[in-house]
Amino acid sequence: MKKQFALTFLLLIISFTLLAKSTTKLANKNRDWWNVLFYNITIEPEIGNKFLNGSTQIHFKKKLKTKDYILRLDLQYPMQISDISIQFIKPTATTSALSISNELIVHKTNYYLVNLSAYKNEIDALETIITINYSGKPKIAENAPWQGGWVFNEDLNKNSFISVACQTNGASLWYPCKDDWGDEPDFGAQLNIIVPSNLVGIGNGKLISKKDLPNNKTNYSWRVNNPINPYNIVPYIGNYKNFSEVYKGKKGDLLLDFWVLEENLEKAKNHFKQVQSMLTCFEEKLGPYPFYEDSYKLVEAPFVGMEHQSNIAYGNKFENGYLGHDMSRTGLGLNWDYIIVHESGHEWFGNSITGKKKSDMWIHESFTTYTEGIYTSCINGKNAGDDYIIGLRANIKNDSLILNENNLEQEGSADMYSKGANIIHTFKEVLNNETIFYNLLRHLTKTLHNKTITSKDFINTINNFTKKNYTSFFNQYLKTTVIPRLLYKKLKNNIFMFRWDNNLKFQQKFPLKLTSGKWIYPSSSKWIYISLKKDELFKIDKNFYIDLKLVE
Repeated sequence: MKKQFALTFLLLIISFTLLAKSTTKLANKNRDWWNVLFYNITIEPEIGNKFLNGSTQIHFKKKLKTKDYILRLDLQYPMQISDISIQFIKPTATTSALSISNELIVHKTNYYLVNLSAYKNEIDALETIITINYSGKPKIAENAPWQGGWVFNEDLNKNSFISVACQTNGASLWYPCKDDWGDEPDFGAQLNIIVPSNLVGIGNGKLISKKDLPNNKTNYSWRVNNPINPYNIVPYIGNYKNFSEVYKGKKGDLLLDFWVLEENLEKAKNHFKQVQSMLTCFEEKLGPYPFYEDSYKLVEAPFVGMEHQSNIAYGNKFENGYLGHDMSRTGLGLNWDYIIVHESGHEWFGNSITGKKKSDMWIHESFTTYTEGIYTSCINGKNAGDDYIIGLRANIKNDSLILNENNLEQEGSADMYSKGANIIHTFKEVLNNETIFYNLLRHLTKTLHNKTITSKDFINTINNFTKKNYTSFFNQYLKTTVIPRLLYKKLKNNIFMFRWDNNLKFQQKFPLKLTSGKWIYPSSSKWIYISLKKDELFKIDKNFYIDLKLVE
């Protein structure tokens, strides 16, 4: 009986696994055949009702063969589409919009399937525009930005203070889109925000128009020219005041645009002075700011922060550290504002270079967390930068994988922050050449600019640049929770023998440096001997994130 139950249970697991794979394959089939070129989003909140009315135009082109021309539009319940129309861009003009019959639209819980087979000839030949009108009460965030949703708050003067954070939940939480990290609109996006005239609507990129509308409303239109991930397109609404600066950067003049609540204007003018030094450091170490065409913006938000491209959410109370605390416990993190530095670092890693799937999110967070150490080095010296990253190790749990390739749509462990930064720091030490390391970072930000990329391709880019294969190095740290352990024995006359523990998943002999400055080259298969000076300790340099175990 037990055997029969076990067999039945196993068959159920296999069936559910196959069904999940089949469902994922079908979803990808209805997403993958078309490529998004541009989003034009209009949103008008009914603030008192916490209700949204919107319209989204998606410009797209066919990129793969398809038999059925069924297009998936992602929009999460309880938001609902009211109607859809289609039109085509010809060389001389755009055709009139044609309404899509309701019989051709299938509504699932969090997405719609639209049958466009009647227009397959036009879709094969022309750029297509699909217009979606929609409305509903969006999900309200219980704990933004970690739990996504809209935030309807008020400032000190009882003015509405509103925004949305949707990285974890997806952009389809509030507007219809192709909610896929791997498809950013080639030519950017426009966000039109209709608000009461006593408020300001702020979007990504630069303000291209401000139009007064009937009934004391104003339409603020913002345009971002670079490809942008759907979750990074975000409106802010509030009683904002603006001040601007110009940063003389590597690619010329960069507009620095700051939007804060009226009561915080003077405070922000003083606190945001650190943006210039941060940009100088990052441009030197990482390469030019990626989005000169779209400006750099900090916008006060009703939550602590988020890396919205060219439109960074700021809610750190105009204090250094993270809400006044130092993530590294060294005191060094209190010399700068965590949200300014960390979320700005994402402009290079996360917004310009973007993981194709949520499982690739470590590329965003590991490298961006490491930029915190880079900035600490810029303002306090190299040793301080090292100490900051090493201090982050106290946050590491090693309880789950950073990169789980068995579930591409699931982000990995939160260790991708502190452990991820220490992986990169260890990798830098293994290279034993800071010039090569920073050349590598600038190579990555240049060659992968505005690209979505898998973890495999990202690591291959590192391998190609360094002309060495570090795949197993990254796999050990990202795909296991086992930290490389070096075993050693002390013999007579201060002779030591050492080797890697046999439970390691890699074979390569990456080097380690002793605190004395000597380099050793452990093997995973045999003991290696080294003779040290009298009273010299067999101790690994603290910058290497490994375990060291004495074997009796």
